Amino acid sequence: MAYLLVHTLASPAKEAIQAVIDDLMDRYEIFDMSGIDPHITLKYYFPEQYLPVVESICEEVAKKHTAAPFSISGCDSFTQSIIFLQVIPSEAMKQLYATLHDLFLKKNVPLTKDETQGIHFHVTLAQEVGEQFDEVLAYLKTKEFSFDLLLDTLTILEFDGEKFSAYKRYSLNKEP
Repeated sequence: MAYLLVHTLASPAKEAIQAVIDDLMDRYEIFDMSGIDPHITLKYYFPEQYLPVVESICEEVAKKHTAAPFSISGCDSFTQSIIFLQVIPSEAMKQLYATLHDLFLKKNVPLTKDETQGIHFHVTLAQEVGEQFDEVLAYLKTKEFSFDLLLDTLTILEFDGEKFSAYKRYSLNKEP
């Protein structure tokens, strides 16, 4: 098993973004994104041996932090293979992530290159796009993406090699 730490988006953004992903999969031959809800990745794949440590970090952060606002606006790409929605984090969201990152380091949870060189918060819409990249990106740029949301949960997702499922969810405080 492998695991991810994410924030899954809330309604109505979740449904609106999932509808766009479903539309993309109907229109183009792209990687099937239907097995995972729209989300922001906070910790990339980690093996099961680190699960108890990540769980304790999530418990600690959930107790000490309040929900952090962020917004989603527009789409962009990393390379010719991944198209995503831009996440604009608030200072509170940046601080929450910094706390997670510091605890991962302190408790010897391995970090990826992206995590050590600064994370780019995003919501993936399409990956492994291939030769249709320019067409898919142009199509998405005709769409309006604007959501104001709260990062109010941390969710550990379990990946069994075929599908993702929620392993455990932690709720952050709603009020300071």
